[in-house]
Amino acid sequence: MPVTTAYAFDNQAAQAPSRLGALEAAYDPITIARIGEIDLPPGARCWEVGAGGGSIAHHLATLVRPTGGRVLATDLELALTSPAEGLELRQHDLRGSLPSEDRYDLVHARLVLGHIPERHEILAKLVDAVAPGGWLLIEEFDATSLQRPLTTPTFRDAEIIDRVVDLTQQLLIASGADPAWGTEAHAAMAAVGLTDVHTREHAESWSGGSAGARLMALNTVQLRPRLLAAGATEAELDRVGALLTDPAVAVTSWRLVSTRGRRAA
Repeated sequence: MPVTTAYAFDNQAAQAPSRLGALEAAYDPITIARIGEIDLPPGARCWEVGAGGGSIAHHLATLVRPTGGRVLATDLELALTSPAEGLELRQHDLRGSLPSEDRYDLVHARLVLGHIPERHEILAKLVDAVAPGGWLLIEEFDATSLQRPLTTPTFRDAEIIDRVVDLTQQLLIASGADPAWGTEAHAAMAAVGLTDVHTREHAESWSGGSAGARLMALNTVQLRPRLLAAGATEAELDRVGALLTDPAVAVTSWRLVSTRGRRAA
């Protein structure tokens, strides 16, 4: 498949609110815990890169607002991010210049750079946006180890899940995503001069009907026309959707790799 560099998941699609809600339910606790490890100063300035549904931007605003801090939330499409006190929303394309001349005590990007071929150039821009002594937190999937079924009613069901997961991976790569970026972020952040670089990884099982399984199913729904064009059948996609609602079914989650680094004071 040729690489198109077009983000595979359109946030203007009908499934986008449900999909982003499932992603937030599955991964926000991990991200919030990771942010909690960073000692933000009073009046902290934060930049949430690729705000999506806005849950982490809202969390940051709640965190820093009591001491006079502010949060900038940017994305190509901000319709799903609601306004809040202490939160500024700005439409922005990371492939252009920085959204402002401000410098931030925390810059956070979750599941953003892995989808953009210019990820190394953008990483350097994000570092430029960090204030001296501030932090950059990058969270990405390690998709070199694909999601796999753990329990299914039949062996054939496991084969169907495997097939749809493989086709989805191929579509993401064709759209410019790098499945290995999560594993490369630590070295990349150290190479651009950040200090105290530290990585934490998270993976678990997802039972049918859980937030993670809903996310997986909604990804399949949103990519359905492209999956069919890539060779999946209607019956296979329908079966995957049904399996991911069954509590007796379990699959491995995507491995979230969370890497933080500090800009020298």
